[in-house]
Formats: sequence, C-alpha cells, structure tokens
Amino acid sequence: MATKRLWRWRGLSLQGIPCQGTLWQDNRPEALQALQRQRIIPLALRRCS
Repeated sequence: MATKRLWRWRGLSLQGIPCQGTLWQDNRPEALQALQRQRIIPLALRRCS
C-alpha cells in the first residue's frame, strides 16, 4: 500500500489567475495529474516534510 504525501503547489488557472494550495497524492506524477484534472497549470510542486 502506497503512503499518500502532502504536496504544496502554485499554479495558474486557465484564465491566468495565480492560485496555490495543497493536495494529498502518492507521488509527484499523480499530483501533477490531479492538478491537470482541476485545469490548473502547475508552476511549482513541492512535497511537504
């Protein structure tokens, strides 16, 4: 069983509005996919310690 990790992200909405937040995902590729599903263009994605 994979352990979910907390990821902090910054990005842009499709309208170009800056946004940021956190999400729980198993790994970086899954975190990027989750942002894409929310129609967010990721600029930074870091794992929280």
